[in-house]
Amino acid sequence: MTMKRKSVAALASVWMAAMGAVSPAMAQRVVNVSPEVNAQNIAPTASVSGQFDTSTGTVVPDSVMIFVNGEEVTDRSTITANFFTYRPTSPFAAGTVNVRVEYVGSDGFKRISSWQFQVQPPRPAVEITSVTHNAAGTPLGPNSTFLVTVNGTPGSQGEVLLVRDGRTVQTLPVQEVSSGVYVATLTVGSNNALAEGVVVGRLRRNGQTSYAIAPQAAVFTTTATTGGPETVVEDATKPAAEPEVALAPTFTSPTDGGQVGGGSFVLTGQTRPGATVAIRVTGSTSVFGIASVAQTLLDSQVTADANGNFQVSVPLGVLTGRGTRYTVTATASQAGAQATSQMTLTHQ
Repeated sequence: MTMKRKSVAALASVWMAAMGAVSPAMAQRVVNVSPEVNAQNIAPTASVSGQFDTSTGTVVPDSVMIFVNGEEVTDRSTITANFFTYRPTSPFAAGTVNVRVEYVGSDGFKRISSWQFQVQPPRPAVEITSVTHNAAGTPLGPNSTFLVTVNGTPGSQGEVLLVRDGRTVQTLPVQEVSSGVYVATLTVGSNNALAEGVVVGRLRRNGQTSYAIAPQAAVFTTTATTGGPETVVEDATKPAAEPEVALAPTFTSPTDGGQVGGGSFVLTGQTRPGATVAIRVTGSTSVFGIASVAQTLLDSQVTADANGNFQVSVPLGVLTGRGTRYTVTATASQAGAQATSQMTLTHQ
């Protein structure tokens, strides 16, 4: 018996007083619940499901009642003699979600099983994690390239606002050079002195806008920076290197905790350009609520394109029943380094 089954079974076995006591070994149990018992960081749109362990008897489907946070949702649930599932009509609020399932077995006894999980707070439609530039440590002279990098939500629109000495604002367009990495450049002119430039990143997505300020001011000079007789002067015209993209694959569609349908789905993601990505997909489901069946559905390699994007079609074979769980593991390799990411999906 797995720890998950033990946890749920320990919460079951609430008997009707008028029926007397029955050996716990005779009790039907709720197993393979999703989200799992005490699971953390669950998506607000996650479905609730579970299976009835019918190895010691059957469950009367008409007796099943499902409660979520104290509200009965039986009429909005799908219930069979082996399985139940509930998909919320609106996203769960962040925090604890309590699930209670009441049912009657073929032996006439009523039982109650309950568990809880934690829903993650909703993430903003757009956010900025950092704003950096190359004019913080050393002033940039004429004909040098001012480079600003904004890291934030992929697929956004945005710009960089350069506030000059608290008086004027210059807008610099940005380009998304890789997933969530935006770059803006400006050639410093001979009459383009800047004593204290405030650098602000702005991203917009899905009707929301996010701002972030670089921690250091930008400084431009009207003359090239020079040093003493023994000082080696760096070439100020050479732009700073762009931040290195993380090697660990990011799943862009579908995303962790999501649902897929049909007989296949297309998996897309992003890693470093040119990296080799080994993708393994396994599926698992329960047959008649008794035996668990697992199968490797895909074991393949792809190469990320010049932008770091990769894509592969995943056939689901016979494992396409409602509630079937798929585990996706992607390992990216490049220049002797490796990084792995994993996510779980369910069949709707």
